[in-house]
Amino acid sequence: MADDTNLVIERVLPRKFENPPEFFVPLSTQELLELGAFTAIWTQIDWLAAELISRFMGIPFSACVLFLESSTTGPRINLLKKAASKPPKSKLKSRVIDLCKENGGLLEDRNHIIHGLWAVKWDINQNTAEAASMFQKGIRSPIPAAKLKTLSERASKLSSDLGKVLRELEPKFGDADPAPRLFLFCEGEKFPDKPPPQWPLESPLLPRKGQIAYRSK
Repeated sequence: MADDTNLVIERVLPRKFENPPEFFVPLSTQELLELGAFTAIWTQIDWLAAELISRFMGIPFSACVLFLESSTTGPRINLLKKAASKPPKSKLKSRVIDLCKENGGLLEDRNHIIHGLWAVKWDINQNTAEAASMFQKGIRSPIPAAKLKTLSERASKLSSDLGKVLRELEPKFGDADPAPRLFLFCEGEKFPDKPPPQWPLESPLLPRKGQIAYRSK
């Protein structure tokens, strides 16, 4: 029997679950925060990509969303690049093409940390262990949890860069106020000129009116 006395699991689960998962979640609280932030930010990237595709292709956003409904992030980004390549050329389109090319590796890492299995990588020869995501597609090397902060920073930058392009294309999405802005999606007859109840006016988290982007149902 192997000697496992040196294999210590210090991080088990973020909280108690009524029905615990099959395996331990070997991530620290901070690493879980970074993974959660990355996931939330990536939803912005998917949304911004759809907004830009609809404008470059000249189709309504609702039709674009329906078209992209079954598309994963990879095909969506590829379609964004193709849409930006359509004439007429412009500096904004060239910028989007560059962003797609520059972040190809980030897309691969996104698939890895989202679809891979978070476990403990044990280097028997070095007698070391660390939390890492194992993703066997393409025989990729495991991504250590320590890289999550770097990945969430890169995702944040991509969201910011795509948002700047959208603002130049569509001024209604905001003025020159710096990000982040509050995005509201509303249900009702018209957009009210007041903050939602969970976001009181005195809250420091609520941006100025010019920093609120929204889409009605």
